[in-house]
Amino acid sequence: MLKTSRNLMLLALVAGLTLAAPQAFAKKKGDAPAGWSKGEKKGWGGESLPPGLAKKDADKAKKEAGKPKKEAEKKTKMAKKEAAKKSG
Repeated sequence: MLKTSRNLMLLALVAGLTLAAPQAFAKKKGDAPAGWSKGEKKGWGGESLPPGLAKKDADKAKKEAGKPKKEAEKKTKMAKKEAAKKSG
């Protein structure tokens, strides 16, 4: 008898969760995401990437563009050192 009542309670619990879960998580039609009513929504601004990634890529491109200049400055500096060693 104890086993039967335990099984019956378990069945009731499973049935209750199965029937109640979809209703608990269902969204109402027309509901906006949380916080949507606050602040300006700019989105991606026509970019193919979200704003954070677009900025990251732009910073990386800027850094890459500066590399040839730095390498040229480094070579000039080394050439000046070698010229100073030969003359000195």
